Amino acid sequence: MGVNVNSSSNYANMPGMSNTDTETTSESNEETTETGELLIEDGYLYVDANGDGLDSNTSITMTGGIVLVYGPSSSGNGSLDYDQSFNIEGGTLVAVGSSGMAQGVSEDSSQSTIMMTYSEIQNAETTLYLENSNGGEKILAIEPEKDFQTILISSEDLQQGKNYILYNGGSITGDKVDGVYENADYQEGTQAIEFTLNTAMTYLNEEGVTEQQTNPKGGRWGGQRKDFNQ
Repeated sequence: MGVNVNSSSNYANMPGMSNTDTETTSESNEETTETGELLIEDGYLYVDANGDGLDSNTSITMTGGIVLVYGPSSSGNGSLDYDQSFNIEGGTLVAVGSSGMAQGVSEDSSQSTIMMTYSEIQNAETTLYLENSNGGEKILAIEPEKDFQTILISSEDLQQGKNYILYNGGSITGDKVDGVYENADYQEGTQAIEFTLNTAMTYLNEEGVTEQQTNPKGGRWGGQRKDFNQ
């Protein structure tokens, strides 16, 4: 089951609340507050979603731990689905899914996050490699386990004012758990985009940094490329 809470939830420390379309494996410390907020503080949470991944009718706060969300592949749901806010203050979050209802995190989050949206659906196990462009330090090496059109990454290694490169394709060797590599040896594929982090929530597509439109949930989706000459 998945991580789905609403304002009347009274569950605590439960990996799954109500979404039977989602398979979840959890060793995380997560709680729901009296207002239905989902709080993730520590541990490891893996979500294989056919519907929404992390789903709250109010807010989500993440302060630590590792969260990996695969899916949904259909555009009627999103890897993240919240009504009010998603504040991320620590930990590592990777959410891979469709683009139709994709949401980023709140722009006043204290930890930086990126969301890359592709013009076409990417096949499962497509190699993605994110690195710091100054010295090539690995941020994330992953082969997602489902087809996807967006990937959201939040990590303490993403710092505003620094430059990063996201690669597609190529090959990775190393230890892989749930599609994510540790101690990865990457042979370069195609550079998808190089960018500078200037805000806590940065939206990207194959042309560059994008400016997103607000969706009915209060998060962000779609949008067009910023024209920095205007």
